[in-house]
Amino acid sequence: MSCKHYWRDGIVLVEHGEPDPHREGCVDCRRAHTARHELVRAIAMADPAPRGDSDWQARVWQEIAGERVMQKPPQPSRWWWSLAPALALCAALVLWLRPHELARPGSTVRSSSADCMPCIEIISGPVVKRSTSARVGDRVRISARRGDDIRVYRADQLVMRCTAKAPSADCVTADQSIVAETAFTTAGEYQLVVIKGMVIEPVGSLSADLAPVIEAGGDPQLTDLSIR
Repeated sequence: MSCKHYWRDGIVLVEHGEPDPHREGCVDCRRAHTARHELVRAIAMADPAPRGDSDWQARVWQEIAGERVMQKPPQPSRWWWSLAPALALCAALVLWLRPHELARPGSTVRSSSADCMPCIEIISGPVVKRSTSARVGDRVRISARRGDDIRVYRADQLVMRCTAKAPSADCVTADQSIVAETAFTTAGEYQLVVIKGMVIEPVGSLSADLAPVIEAGGDPQLTDLSIR
């Protein structure tokens, strides 16, 4: 059963510009947030707001959030004929995006750092997608904040690490972020770990490495990834 938090409460927090701690630790809610972000962009490109009515999108999301604002209703000819195609596009994209992986052949999935941090992407040929499965030869790209610790384990053994203090060919740092990217050449079960806001030296095994992080009050994000 998928998590309903985002569509019930999380979307209201987004519209108010407030943080949503639940979303950072919930795969379903992050996927829903990304889907909504893509929908808003698609609506803007498919059917821009009519001239003279620049705040129509704000009113739509206020209605969704249950915050109805008393105002003069727009002319039916301007409201329904401009909004109906956009709503139809929303419904179609939601039905397609929610049960499928977010993938667009020939292009890269783009999100702002606030929407996707940390973010895990699988690069399969020309396709960049967010998924928990990949094939031998695919690459994985993990983006996190500069102060985070990125690790990749295979069968619970550490095979890659990326921190701002130890950049390498597979670990690139920027002003506010770090990005680890590596190719999968061996099939198996992998664990992708992002430790937020702290860097604790690992021993080399997943259980032994996470224990001191949790004891120090950390909340590591762990994603299981199957390579076939």
